[in-house]
Amino acid sequence: MLVQYPASLQWLDLACQVVDPATHVRKQILLPSSGEAVPGEIVAIIGPSGAGKSTLLDILSQRKGGRVCGQVLMNGLPLGKAFQRHCAYVPQEDTFVPTLSAWETLKVHARLRSQRGTPAAEVHARTLRALAVMGLWRVRNTQVGGVLPGGIRVRGLSGGEQRRLSIACALVAQPSILFLDEPTTGLDSFAALNIMDHMSCLAALGHTIIATLHQPRTAIWDMLHKARVVSVVVMSEGAVVYAGPPERAAAWFCLGLGYSYERGRDGSLSDWLMDLVSVRFAKPSDLAGRSVTFRKESGGLIFYDLPETPGAIFQRLATLFFLVLLYDLLPFCYMSFYVADRKFYAADVAAGLYHSSAYYAAQGLAGAPFVCLNTLVGALAAYGLAGLRPDAWAVAQFALVLVLQSLVAIQVMDMAYIILTGYISAAILLSGFFMRMSACKIRPLVWLSYLSFPRRGHTHCELTMWSLHGVARVELGGRDFWPPGCGPGSPPAGRSETGGACRPTHGDTVLSYWEFTLGVGQVLGVLLAFYAVLHAASYIALARLYRQRR
Repeated sequence: MLVQYPASLQWLDLACQVVDPATHVRKQILLPSSGEAVPGEIVAIIGPSGAGKSTLLDILSQRKGGRVCGQVLMNGLPLGKAFQRHCAYVPQEDTFVPTLSAWETLKVHARLRSQRGTPAAEVHARTLRALAVMGLWRVRNTQVGGVLPGGIRVRGLSGGEQRRLSIACALVAQPSILFLDEPTTGLDSFAALNIMDHMSCLAALGHTIIATLHQPRTAIWDMLHKARVVSVVVMSEGAVVYAGPPERAAAWFCLGLGYSYERGRDGSLSDWLMDLVSVRFAKPSDLAGRSVTFRKESGGLIFYDLPETPGAIFQRLATLFFLVLLYDLLPFCYMSFYVADRKFYAADVAAGLYHSSAYYAAQGLAGAPFVCLNTLVGALAAYGLAGLRPDAWAVAQFALVLVLQSLVAIQVMDMAYIILTGYISAAILLSGFFMRMSACKIRPLVWLSYLSFPRRGHTHCELTMWSLHGVARVELGGRDFWPPGCGPGSPPAGRSETGGACRPTHGDTVLSYWEFTLGVGQVLGVLLAFYAVLHAASYIALARLYRQRR
């Protein structure tokens, strides 16, 4: 499929500075450079790690932040809104859903990358053409493959086929300019040569191709002049040290810069060039991954069939507190799925496939039913085993509060393992269960307790179900709870089965002691406010704070 709108790309005195996070000093990561890429040809940017290849590629594709100087032109004109429609970017990492087939993956990308109003037949035709051009027709029904959350590996396409699928996903947008970030990295010799061969075919169709190559092996270098590569840009420490035809690179370094090259002594030309321009870069140490384990105990069995005596009031309270605590900590079980899925979001939004709001809404709508179902199954099972209040309205309110509690707790983002752990620990401590907050002598802690959503959720649980057999607010109001062997007709001087006085425990007194004074509507309002605020904060973090860092 020939390119409908051939486009050339020129860049003049392009440079970039970023702020070093360690020293807070501006650092020049790309020195001024100029160049041009024209339709039907390939520009290969090569160099060792840290040379500035990806930085230059990202600036040309308008994906790089920082302080960028210089000018990028398309067909001699400054870049406008049409630039994103005429270019496509293929990242180094293949970010696919492992369980989808190659055809399904390409079909999804074709729909997302097509302009609104594009006929379905045209989208289907683009998918077929991309499969054919990239040689994927034979494996169109094969799963992409990869690792699922939890470490389960799905067998599927080979590394070379996945890389070709990445390029095919970019081709469905019918781009004039194609940016490829290290398309041969991680592939064997045959797969890498296959990728270069397909890149040559794409250039023959009229595409303008700019690709980075990390230390190309001998076979790749020897193929450059055969693969329509008319310009090789060799970079080192952010500077362009050579730009021109690959066959003239040796003469430039030998005659122009005074180096000596002998194939028998120095090996292949590509290895010799990389040795000349390679430098060492300090790499920050990797942070060890954190593994969070959570052991779920069955609260219903521990508190099985609680009696209706004054001594069981605290046990009922402990049962409810355990359930609220359980669903405060439940988000840690979901985090691996959010983290595993985040790379798809970063790649898709960077490619302009959809807006952050669409991803956030889809994640919320898709995940909420599972959170609700998980909460209801576990909480209602414990509710029945503990013998809590069986009234339908009490069960419904209990379920509503626990579901809302789980939805509030699930709103976590990048720093959740650190921030959420500290917040939940403080929130549980200030929940009012371990100590009445009015008895606390440090007044700021009393004020902070109003930011404890377990405190609000726990208050409501006591209000709606504390009196299965006589401990809920509605049932405790005006009701007395007698010791074993005593009752309303017992004489004042009588003794219970345990030897104590036959004096009832007033439910209202217990509620007042624990300071559970909020009404149902107030508690729901507080939880909904938490829910709205955390949703807004999560979306802002997703849309503005999260960036794919190179």
